[in-house]
Amino acid sequence: MKVDDIHSIKDAEDVAQKAVAIITQCLDELRDTEVLTAFRTEHLLLQVADVLQQARALHGDSTNDEGQTIVSDSVREIIVFGIFVPLFEALTCAYQVLDRVPEPPVIKGAKPKPPPGILSLRNYTDVACATEFAVILGILPHLEPNVLLALPDRLRYSLPKSLAGRLPRRLLLQSNVVVELDSRVTELDAVARAIGNMISLDRFQPMLLPRHVADLYAALLQANHESPTTTRGLPWLFQSTVPTLLQAKTFQTLLLFGTKGPLWLRQAVSIYLTDLAVQDLSAIVQVFVMPDINSSAAGIRLAKTLQVSRRKGDDEEFHYFSSLLHQCFSFLSHLENQEASKVQSVVHTVWAILDIIPMDCWRKSLNFDATSPLVLSQFLNLFSSAPPLSDARRVIEWLWESTGEEPSIWCLWWRLAAHSDVLHVPVVEKVKQLLRLLTVTWLEHTKKDTMLRHHRLVFHLLQALAPTSWDESKYLHIDHQSILIENRQSTLADPSEMARLVEKRTLVVIHTVLKSDDEEVRLLASHFFVLMLKLYLSSEGLVKSSFRLVPLVALPLLCEQLSLEPLLTSNDKNGIFEMMKCVFDCMVKHFKGEEEIGADSLLSFDEERLIKDMTRLGLGLSQSIQEPVFESSPETLLSVGSLLLGMLISILELGAQERSSADEEVLQSFIGPLETFARVTADSDDTSSSTKVEIGEMSSHAVALLASRKVLEPQQKSATALAFVDQVAQIEQDLKSSEPPIRARGVITLRHSAGAVDNSTDRTEISTLLKLTVSALADKESYVYLAAIYTLAAFADVVPRIVIPMMGRAVATGTLNDESLSEEQRIKVAEALIAVIRRKAAVDEYPPLLMEYMLWGSPSNRTTATLSHAKTIQQQTHEYFIGPEDDETEEGKSFEEQLIRLNTGGPLFETEESDTLRASFLQVVAELWGSIRSNAYIGSVMDACRLSVSLDSARPVRRAGALLARQMYSRLLERGDLDEARSMVAANEEGLHASLVRCYSLKDLKDLESERLYDPATEARCREALDLRQEAIELLRMGNLAWSVQKQEDANPIVHLLKESNATTKIPKNFLIKEID
Repeated sequence: MKVDDIHSIKDAEDVAQKAVAIITQCLDELRDTEVLTAFRTEHLLLQVADVLQQARALHGDSTNDEGQTIVSDSVREIIVFGIFVPLFEALTCAYQVLDRVPEPPVIKGAKPKPPPGILSLRNYTDVACATEFAVILGILPHLEPNVLLALPDRLRYSLPKSLAGRLPRRLLLQSNVVVELDSRVTELDAVARAIGNMISLDRFQPMLLPRHVADLYAALLQANHESPTTTRGLPWLFQSTVPTLLQAKTFQTLLLFGTKGPLWLRQAVSIYLTDLAVQDLSAIVQVFVMPDINSSAAGIRLAKTLQVSRRKGDDEEFHYFSSLLHQCFSFLSHLENQEASKVQSVVHTVWAILDIIPMDCWRKSLNFDATSPLVLSQFLNLFSSAPPLSDARRVIEWLWESTGEEPSIWCLWWRLAAHSDVLHVPVVEKVKQLLRLLTVTWLEHTKKDTMLRHHRLVFHLLQALAPTSWDESKYLHIDHQSILIENRQSTLADPSEMARLVEKRTLVVIHTVLKSDDEEVRLLASHFFVLMLKLYLSSEGLVKSSFRLVPLVALPLLCEQLSLEPLLTSNDKNGIFEMMKCVFDCMVKHFKGEEEIGADSLLSFDEERLIKDMTRLGLGLSQSIQEPVFESSPETLLSVGSLLLGMLISILELGAQERSSADEEVLQSFIGPLETFARVTADSDDTSSSTKVEIGEMSSHAVALLASRKVLEPQQKSATALAFVDQVAQIEQDLKSSEPPIRARGVITLRHSAGAVDNSTDRTEISTLLKLTVSALADKESYVYLAAIYTLAAFADVVPRIVIPMMGRAVATGTLNDESLSEEQRIKVAEALIAVIRRKAAVDEYPPLLMEYMLWGSPSNRTTATLSHAKTIQQQTHEYFIGPEDDETEEGKSFEEQLIRLNTGGPLFETEESDTLRASFLQVVAELWGSIRSNAYIGSVMDACRLSVSLDSARPVRRAGALLARQMYSRLLERGDLDEARSMVAANEEGLHASLVRCYSLKDLKDLESERLYDPATEARCREALDLRQEAIELLRMGNLAWSVQKQEDANPIVHLLKESNATTKIPKNFLIKEID
């Protein structure tokens, strides 16, 4: 800080201290004075003159104003203009300097320094007392009657207690004297400006401005009335010094006497109130309307006053009403800051003001975005309470005329109509009527327009249903004369509350528009349904917002409230097939094992652009409520897919004739996803396993139907069905064809034959059909042999007593009706048997028989791959999963292709067929283990599982053994049977645990002179089995069971003799399983 500034601050502090000291001295002497005329002022005038000169010097004015010499004989004038007014000027000059001094920096741990020129409480009280005395002496005697309270009433009702005891009451009453009219204007202006300059400073404003602003306004208004050329009115006091709410309260004080007050005062206040209403309408309403019991009548009176007070002239009138209109809607946006008991007054006042605004002003001055959450909250608050004398149709009709060609305001109408519990009942009905008319009008208009505009209409409907940031904010709620301001911020964090809000809006849309017999509206319902389905199934990041919630809520409501006919109606000929394709494309990822269920790109280019535009404009979910993730359920998706697959099969079987080229193209595009469904085998512990098996069977049949559509049906010799012999001959001819579609037709015929078989069918015919079905398993075309697998499973459904034992015998012995089967066929029969077991198709009678077949079956022609072969297999498998190394391939497509290859299970090599067959035995046992109820096979299954993991080197066998171990522990946890746990412990469960640990820790890759290669799938199954075992230990305390089994063995003399016999041998105790660190 400069030296000059420091001296200036010290001088200002000195002036302030001297001025306050003189005020205190003057008040002390006045307190001891009995009569005002006897007060001696000579010694004070000299001190005041010195202080005033020093104060003016602070601002560069060093002249001595001779005009300060008071020549009047009136003690009142000497006190006011010789003492108080100069001292007020001195304080103003001093604190204009001191208030500009920046605050000193705060030092941690040190006491903050006081601001320069700080005043004590007594000093403030003395200044306030002097100000009050100056008003009593210099302003009140000059005012006309009924402008302010008379002096006796002011002293009795309005004087603060802190000032009442500073000066004698008799002395104050002596101030009410008659003054000369000639000097009234000059004195009013001088005193008001001196006091106003001082109390507008930051140092005195909080304490003195609210009390004396009415005195100053009255003085200046009267002075301006009596001599308009003398003063300039109140511009310096109206700009920023006095808050708008305090201005309104001041004008209310000036109108206290009503019609008894001077006419010039009422006219002047009316002009200033009109200007204030344009600046801040809320202040006027809070002061003049809210305290009135009848808020509606008070609002009407205010509106009429504002209408009469408007300025004449087209431009001025338009600007005036335009400003009022903007003030009204701005006021509606901040109702949460008002008390609930006064909110209705605000709404009624706004209605009254809107009634006086010309319609042309509405059209020209108010432009807004109807989709804005702020606009929605404004209109919700406005329509929440329509006064009896106000007609809401006027506002609604204006909004109707403001829609233009774009349907953006449609969103506003839907959101308003959904709040029937908030809006006034007539308003809701009027809005719904306009919605129906508006929808039909726009649909008629879109007939001649592009499809993009039709899409925009549907997307605006989506936008109207989705939650937005406004849904978190406060809004008005009026119900049965009770007023609440609801805050949705806490409730919308709950997804159920968000869903309830979307459900309410969706029901309004359905009942207001979509339930219609109009053809265009039915088409709108279909477009909206398809969009909901696409959003529900889509996985694009752009729809992970509030738009994700809408289909989850809207789809069930659409299916429940509307019939299927309008939902499935489409202007596209292949609309139902496109819907199927959306679902199938989405299901593909689930069958591939991806965590996120959804199709990559179900939306068209135009639809994606519209969604991105709405998201970019902030019309999706706000940040505070974007945490909840609304993912579609896998079971729900698979159920929908199963339903559509059944519909597709029905269409293909009932309508075998060739369809249009567009339909046939879409139908053929189904083959890729359906082959994926038919090829992928679900995990046995997957909750959706049964649904996947069903979908796989249906998909294989659908693929065969689609592949055979290009084959012309042979002409029938007669209308009757072919005889069985001719049918078998036709099937054999089809299965021997070189064309895959014809072979697929043969499998389809077998599938139809399986549906016609029952217990009365001749056993020879069944055997013949089964033989043909098994022969089709050798087909090299995937959709042909997959269809044959599920055809074999279909035979097991209808005649299980014949087919299931035959299938088990075919897998175990490799023979069917004395004919040998290849290993490939046996593997596929085992796959069909697994499908039968998973469907629980009459399998309860056959577990013992199938267990005997699988545990002691003899895989023929066993060939064990050498280590070099195994390494080659591993290398080629790795290359298959990685795919071709092409630098030009896009990274995203390359990763997607790798993921597809990984989830299909990889290639099967010829040298691994025998290993795969042996693994199939264990896989069938794993499936049976979940349904068998006896514990008789625990020892055998435990040995097979342990030996396959610890001794075998083939990767399919080790993988199947680990899978069987996982299934054993899973069943133990599911049943919680202590006897089963005891049996497992007695069957050397510790050995199985050790084998799993060694396999998972990769310590058995070089064991017993048999090298093995690392297999990540086997490692994963071992990890899962060990995790399930740990859960079983915690649940069943298997350690205690092991101790009890050991105790029983020690008590058995036969076991004791066997242990002594083994101890004499030289074979290590842990021959097969090495000690684990």
